[in-house]
Amino acid sequence: MSPLHDRSLWAFTQVADYAFASSIALLSYVLFYESGEDTQFQLSNTRLSTYCAFQGACAVLVLWLREEINFYLIGERVPKAKQKPLPDKTYPYIFQTYSLSMFSFFLMYRSEVIFWSPASFTLEFWSSIFAPFYLLLVLRDVFFLAPLHRLMHTKKYYHLHKLHHEATSDAQSLHAFQIDVIDLMIENVGAPFLLFGLQWALDRRVGIHWLVGVLLTFHDGGLHSINPFSVMYFNPFLDWLLEPNVTHQLHHALNKGYYLFVPWGHLISRKQRLTDCQKYNKVLKCDFSF
Repeated sequence: MSPLHDRSLWAFTQVADYAFASSIALLSYVLFYESGEDTQFQLSNTRLSTYCAFQGACAVLVLWLREEINFYLIGERVPKAKQKPLPDKTYPYIFQTYSLSMFSFFLMYRSEVIFWSPASFTLEFWSSIFAPFYLLLVLRDVFFLAPLHRLMHTKKYYHLHKLHHEATSDAQSLHAFQIDVIDLMIENVGAPFLLFGLQWALDRRVGIHWLVGVLLTFHDGGLHSINPFSVMYFNPFLDWLLEPNVTHQLHHALNKGYYLFVPWGHLISRKQRLTDCQKYNKVLKCDFSF
């Protein structure tokens, strides 16, 4: 099969990524749907831990399958640096990060700060998912990545972040899981607690819907994907406008700059977006049209 033209690749990526994310959402629905809202709080610890482990394993498998399809569709246009198997060293870290993440999900489920509710085609339901998802991305960037990610690239603290940057120009989706425990905590733990504090201060329900976790998993996997058109915001306009995969791939390839996950400069400067896309092609030696 010939590599897809960029417009076709973009369109196929939208369809495929939405379908992959929906498959994990559907799995969660099947697991937790019994008698209505908040059913996981009545589940036994054994059953709930099994559900969490199974859901997390399926998410990892979906990210792997999604990337394999990307390799197939992009073909020889995949940057040469990425045309090699995932190193064996990465797999134990995939298991480590998966295990820690699912354990934290289990604790948050049991503590009622992650909740489940049946899907509905209402503004209230979808805003309960996407508002916290977008807010968590902002909080993570502003309060943690902005001050701490840059700091971890200094000589004094780079040892905390070095493992994640063993993936350079060869970064692909599952490299998102290759990260030290301390690094994982620094980048991911703080933002939810800020969100919970904000919800408490506004007298809103403290917690997030389980689907927010699905969106965050796909976001972080997409940042590292070989496919520059990866869906991350589940909003075609935002994904096109911001091109977050482009900037994070440059962060790995150059091992400097682009410290935030959201490329805020692309919001205010189309020229900056164009410059970064051109740099992506130059650094990774490819020819994608953005």
